[in-house]
Amino acid sequence: MQCCSDMGQYYFLIAGLPNLVFDSSKPPFAHTALRRKLTENLSISDRRLMDYLLLRFDNQNLLARLQNPDYELDNKGLIDFEEINALIEHAKASFNVIKAFEENGRYEIYFPHYLSLSPKPHLTSFRRKNKRLPAYIEQFIMEYLQAEANGEETVIPWADRLSALYYAYALQCPNALLAAWFEFNLNINNINAAITCRKHQLDRALYIVGHTAVADRLRVSNARDFDLSRTLPYLAELLHIAEEPDWLQREWQIDRLRWEWLDAQLFPKVFAVENIIAYWLKMEMMEHWSSLTKTGGETILEQILDAMGQSGDHVLEEFKRNNMR
Repeated sequence: MQCCSDMGQYYFLIAGLPNLVFDSSKPPFAHTALRRKLTENLSISDRRLMDYLLLRFDNQNLLARLQNPDYELDNKGLIDFEEINALIEHAKASFNVIKAFEENGRYEIYFPHYLSLSPKPHLTSFRRKNKRLPAYIEQFIMEYLQAEANGEETVIPWADRLSALYYAYALQCPNALLAAWFEFNLNINNINAAITCRKHQLDRALYIVGHTAVADRLRVSNARDFDLSRTLPYLAELLHIAEEPDWLQREWQIDRLRWEWLDAQLFPKVFAVENIIAYWLKMEMMEHWSSLTKTGGETILEQILDAMGQSGDHVLEEFKRNNMR
């Protein structure tokens, strides 16, 4: 039964949620329980807004499944395991048919039929039956399998290419808070990437994600503040956080910045869906920190340093794979 909503207001739902405190060591309940509660109470249009947040788990699952068929998928996303496997196998089968046509030289004789074998219309048909799947999922599978079929090596990491497609999609979200949240996080991740590249003399162009004005500036500016101080009011704090020598403390301070940013957006929307979105995001942060022990964090850091010793080009990719959220 849906909670009564007046212009997106969820009085009873929000009033019944426990208060969250950033310093708490553990969230009041699991994300799965909150997801069930929201599914029961949110309107259809507001549930679709939550889909934007869940898609990042599908991104992780999709890339992991493409690169490692035995990868154990995370069940937090929108797409279940069978759908992901079916989507990938369908695309692979289409590519195999095309490859056979090309190897036999038959595409020159039956060119119209050859064109009809493209996986794109088949994937599009699959996506129409699964309406919650955005088009960028299809695009990424096409690009990945095409590169794999041609034996191409990609300079830009696949994780970053998928993130770029995801952010381009998410920044078009019709909810102003969510769109601003995605832009805020894209900026944070890109600034951290630019700082790390500058420190280790890596090519920023390979690790900055997206094509926003901020991303473009980060790729080319050699100024200490990347010529963004007037554009981003939180840049000074990020630069200060970057000087913190302790890795876990840096991550903690960045999440505190995220938490405070969310609080600043919510004052006029106490009982609106934006408050529920913020609650979900805060729960994610609390779950992250409750599951990340100092020992675990140091282990990840050691892995990153090992990667640096082996090949500096992989340090940032390793860092982002383990920590970018």
